[in-house]
Amino acid sequence: MTTLLALLTLVLATTGCEPDIPPEILGTWTAHEVAPSGTVWSLAYTLGEKRYSVSGDPPTDEGGLFAVDQQDCRRYHLVFTERVANGELAPDINVWVELSRDGTRMTWEDHVYRRTEAKDGPSAPPAHGP
Repeated sequence: MTTLLALLTLVLATTGCEPDIPPEILGTWTAHEVAPSGTVWSLAYTLGEKRYSVSGDPPTDEGGLFAVDQQDCRRYHLVFTERVANGELAPDINVWVELSRDGTRMTWEDHVYRRTEAKDGPSAPPAHGP
């Protein structure tokens, strides 16, 4: 009985340290689009295990914390908090995203982000065009 209790304690102690963020969404995701006015814009989200950052054109600089609080198959509910956008505090964002079956595209509302770098390094060539 003592051995069983020790084994159960060891299992519980080692399984509680898994990352909160599903590894399949970690990395850098980039979107390039043309607005109806003809203006071209791009955003690159880098999703780490607890923090995220955003850069883009027109120039933008954003970062903060993020988490996944729900998952439904290939859909993830992302929550962005403690956001600082272009040097100013910004409101929290929560949004559902959907990951493609092959893991190379993430749809966020009406925008498609392509994986340009996985957590462990490049996984696909950078996407060009819209």
